[in-house]
Amino acid sequence: MLAERLTYTMQFGDVPFYSMATIPVTDGDFRGLGGYATLRGFVQNRFVGTAAALANTELRWTLGETTFLKQHLRLWRCHSWTRAACLIPCATRLSRVGKIDGGAGLRLAWELATVVSFDYGRSSEGSLFYMELGHQF
Repeated sequence: MLAERLTYTMQFGDVPFYSMATIPVTDGDFRGLGGYATLRGFVQNRFVGTAAALANTELRWTLGETTFLKQHLRLWRCHSWTRAACLIPCATRLSRVGKIDGGAGLRLAWELATVVSFDYGRSSEGSLFYMELGHQF
């Protein structure tokens, strides 16, 4: 299965610094570019500005299914790629930051309703490991 998310956000006017990181999406806001929800491999809120564009792509496939103690379990594997750009206000100019990351992960679905995600993200600034509930998107 191929999963993809495209996001573009822009804030106008005198945006307070504490609001610049807010990126609204249909299933709840996330904060800044970086971290599990947006750019795995970069630290949370690594890139913040008045405009942001984000494209997440994940290739997911099932490794296997089993029943253990009357509980249905499914194991998925995924590979992810993200491209992002952020306009960051500076003292005298706007600078554009374009970033790419990639990673791999495993998903364990318990009764197909609860998904535990284990993800490894790699970027030009390092790598990070995440364990979360649910899919990234």
